[in-house]
Amino acid sequence: MNNNRNLIIAVTVCLIVNIATFIALSSINSQMVSINNSNRNFMNRILSEVTDLHTGIYNMQEENKWVLTNMIIPNTEKSTIEDIFVDLEFSLREIEKTALVSVLYKADIHNKWTEVSAINLGGNSFKAQMKLENEKSYQYQIVSNGSVNKSSDIYPISKSITSPSPLVLVKSGLSRGPRGENSIWFAFTQYNPVFEFHKVKSAIANVYINDSFNKVIDINAFNLKKYDPYYDESSIDLIGFEADLDSNYTKIIIRVEYIDGSIHEGEIYPEEKFMYKYY
Repeated sequence: MNNNRNLIIAVTVCLIVNIATFIALSSINSQMVSINNSNRNFMNRILSEVTDLHTGIYNMQEENKWVLTNMIIPNTEKSTIEDIFVDLEFSLREIEKTALVSVLYKADIHNKWTEVSAINLGGNSFKAQMKLENEKSYQYQIVSNGSVNKSSDIYPISKSITSPSPLVLVKSGLSRGPRGENSIWFAFTQYNPVFEFHKVKSAIANVYINDSFNKVIDINAFNLKKYDPYYDESSIDLIGFEADLDSNYTKIIIRVEYIDGSIHEGEIYPEEKFMYKYY
């Protein structure tokens, strides 16, 4: 009898302890959830304040910007292979009526700045012309001289303006002839060359067998629909070539010459590894 009573007491004590433990754990869990929610709310508030601060700083910088707009416009009529001309059109937030506005520019590799006067287009809008050299990137700065001298940030002029647009591989693939012979084909295009003299003059594919030169294939106008009837080529001009797929081919290198005399060449088979080499 005593043993049964002791057993009942032990079970009751264990039950009470388990209930107390469960209640304590539930309380701790509720506290943890509350802490996590508080931390989450705190972090969200901090992120919101940081975002507001960043927006405020950006708006303040925009309000204090001296140069409101600036745009580089290639002068296609005046530019030649030797000299590339670009027009810089810009507007200023404010400018003294008697202030002289000019533009300083230089090639990245040079330390000496060239200064050109800006022409007033009306109000606070101006225009200045810069003469650039082929294959160079530049930077420029807008300045004004008056009772108070001002200068803008230094802005880049991308080398893409002074260099030819590279020939880009659009698509390639394998095809099988009527007698079961295999061939490989490549289609290329040149996207939006700025100047006429940056267009492709000629392109060839040099074929190598066992690392020894074998033959030359001309790269000419290419009808991609012959190989891919679903491809829409209406918006771009394509050039390309097809070559018998000889298992002995070790390499095919394309060489592209542009009207300005620069060269772009690189491996196209078995790997596409275009490397720019300007001569």
